[in-house]
Amino acid sequence: MNANVNPFSSWTDAAGNTFVAPIVDPHSTGGVVTMQAAQVVAIGSTSAASAAVQAGTTRVILTTTADCWVAFGSTPTAVANTTGNIFLPAGVPSYPIAVTPGVTKIAVIQATSVGYLSIVESA
Repeated sequence: MNANVNPFSSWTDAAGNTFVAPIVDPHSTGGVVTMQAAQVVAIGSTSAASAAVQAGTTRVILTTTADCWVAFGSTPTAVANTTGNIFLPAGVPSYPIAVTPGVTKIAVIQATSVGYLSIVESA
């Protein structure tokens, strides 16, 4: 990859929160992530879940504005610092994560402070 090419895309929501997500997926045959949909879930002191991903979604990329813990499933509950939950540091996009189309939801809970979880859905 050319060192001068930025492999990330960023955007700012209406509240002024900036999100960053990779635009290149090294695991797909075309190398490009095609965005199906996006969701934003508020991160707080209790677990909050997204809506189920769309029927055509096979992967998600997660980015957060605050350190947090996430869990996946049809009825997930995120619990901080617990086996089965994944820690996401603020501002660092995840690699593409496989999900079950139309079923998987993503729950999130804060590690130390409130923020937002951005979920980019792709096929």
